[in-house]
Amino acid sequence: MSGVICFFISSTVKLNTWKFAFVYVDVVCSKVPNVNYKFFNKAYGYQHWLVHVLRYPYNHKKYDDVTYILMDPDQIILRPFVNNYTQENELWGAPLRDKRVVERGQPFAQEYAMGIAFLMQLKSKMHLIAPLNELPSPVQNLSRHDALAYQVGPPYIMKGYDLWRLVNKWVDFAPSVFTATTNHVSEMYAYSAAAAHLQLPHATAQSFMVSNADVLHGEGWQLIENEAKEDVCANIPVEKMPHVIHYCQEYGIGTHYFSKYSFPENFISCESPLLKSPPPDVAAQYNYMINSNKQRRNFESDNLAKRMTFAVCYMIKSLNEAAVYYKEQNCDPTTANFNRTLVFAGNHKWTS
Repeated sequence: MSGVICFFISSTVKLNTWKFAFVYVDVVCSKVPNVNYKFFNKAYGYQHWLVHVLRYPYNHKKYDDVTYILMDPDQIILRPFVNNYTQENELWGAPLRDKRVVERGQPFAQEYAMGIAFLMQLKSKMHLIAPLNELPSPVQNLSRHDALAYQVGPPYIMKGYDLWRLVNKWVDFAPSVFTATTNHVSEMYAYSAAAAHLQLPHATAQSFMVSNADVLHGEGWQLIENEAKEDVCANIPVEKMPHVIHYCQEYGIGTHYFSKYSFPENFISCESPLLKSPPPDVAAQYNYMINSNKQRRNFESDNLAKRMTFAVCYMIKSLNEAAVYYKEQNCDPTTANFNRTLVFAGNHKWTS
């Protein structure tokens, strides 16, 4: 098959150890002629993995009741996901606040602040999206209240039985939804439309993810804001954290900074030093950040300082852990660089 090589990673727990499988999926990442929309690789990558690795639908009895977590590649897990959230410290979204167990017919997901307007707009376009024999689509009769169960994004959590159905419909809908919406998150719109079409409302949580430190609502930042300034960098118990950092934004506290868009490509190597960690009380020391253009941004609240501190500290911690693991597995211990001296110097430059 011709096209762009898209990579996909899966992991499963077996005998109390993590088993990682790297699956490189050769799929055409753009399904719309003359359009370079790389995010088609999500739906098509998952489908390819289900068919060629798990051998769906032939192996469905083996995997239908397994719980799967679908994440973006720029998400880092800080707190484990579970199957039963009855005793978990979560911030639940609307409208299925009473749902706590992942089971067939009841997927879970992060609530996203993209709203429901896109679903309301798609109601009049479903005849261009869904197959003729599946019309009228349940999307066309969706109320604004019920649509709240579909304003979702990764992490998505569901049983294999639902994953197989949803991914296939996601693949079917993705090109037409992109044509109808032409948005960089059109693939997320297609996922939501597919879920609504299949009548799979999601139990939504705001605490599955943090990402945008400036967002007013819809993410798990309240968990961080409940902690003292002196604790947000290093002393938050795991059970009080959000599950995931989605590091697609710019984060900074004082002169400490992180952005994936300016991060050194050779960081995971034998030669690169590790990142310099901020002091544990950094949120109490600063109420501003220095961005990539060396411009100072003053924070209007202590909560914003806490949010930025948490993101910077735990990104640095997670990246250092990954780099240390790489060095210990692949580098000469007498020459590997374990010095924690790498800092961001502004203007997309890093220095040690």
